[in-house]
Amino acid sequence: MIAFASWFTRRPRNAAEWVARLHSGAMTAADHVALAVWMEARPEHRRAYERVSATWSLAQGLQSSGVARNYLAKAPAKRRRVRAASPLMFGLGAGLAAAVVVLALLPAPSLHTTGPGEVATVSLQDGSTVWLNGDSRLRVDFSAPLRRVVLERGEAFFKVAHDAGRPFVVEAEPRRIVVTGTEFDVRRAADSVEVSVAEGHVKVEAAVDQLGLPESVTALSAGDDARFAPGQTVPAVARGAMAQHRGAWREGKVYLEDTPLAVAIDELNRCSRIKLVLAEEPQPHSTISGGVWDARDLDSVLFTLHDIYHLEARREPGRIVLYRAAP
Repeated sequence: MIAFASWFTRRPRNAAEWVARLHSGAMTAADHVALAVWMEARPEHRRAYERVSATWSLAQGLQSSGVARNYLAKAPAKRRRVRAASPLMFGLGAGLAAAVVVLALLPAPSLHTTGPGEVATVSLQDGSTVWLNGDSRLRVDFSAPLRRVVLERGEAFFKVAHDAGRPFVVEAEPRRIVVTGTEFDVRRAADSVEVSVAEGHVKVEAAVDQLGLPESVTALSAGDDARFAPGQTVPAVARGAMAQHRGAWREGKVYLEDTPLAVAIDELNRCSRIKLVLAEEPQPHSTISGGVWDARDLDSVLFTLHDIYHLEARREPGRIVLYRAAP
């Protein structure tokens, strides 16, 4: 009992201790600040805290859970003489047993990846659907109260099943996109995070402060196309056709509108296994427009690049080199 009481006199050291402190009634304002700092120190701290919080919340319903009863019934019984336990020790033991059961029942995180030119469709357990663009990496973790996915690389289009009681969170550092049910596209570019909303509404949060609150929140609606760059206090938000066509890559198509030539080539390459390579630096202010391009029909793409932009094509193993012919 002395050891248990003394635990509350020191700062918690891990997720389990933080959750226990939070529900003990002994949490102070300084503790809240320390918890926020601890969770931001490492990504795994936040994930561990969410998992333990889920365990705590779900444990309340274990008594009426048939799945939990079956799980415990199959555990090997150990007959041994024990002294009568105190109510405190019984509660702690029940909590630990509940934690074991809940963690065993929670879904494990899963990882989904695509190679260059590959598009994958991922069906999630809540009824949501995710499309992954080429050269992308997505981690799914529904073990916490939140439906949480992490876009580690590339681009994904989300069609989220509505669940007002369990928000869907997409982490694309240093941003978080929070929704309950909508359709939107998220891309992690080299120097920015881009979010386009096809249906519904989303909230884009910046990194949290020491109190665990987002430093800024940007609300986006259907038709909004936003770009969040490092050090940018106000995101660049545009409305128009771009947001509606942002997910066209799911069908191997790319929407270009006054796009720099080098960027346009990169966009086409994301939807094709055969890469287009510029033999030389494009001329300043050289841009490509013309709406939707079908990256799967390279012959048509090459014809247009030659007819309108005067680019010649030389086929090489695994790639096509684009160059301007000598006058």
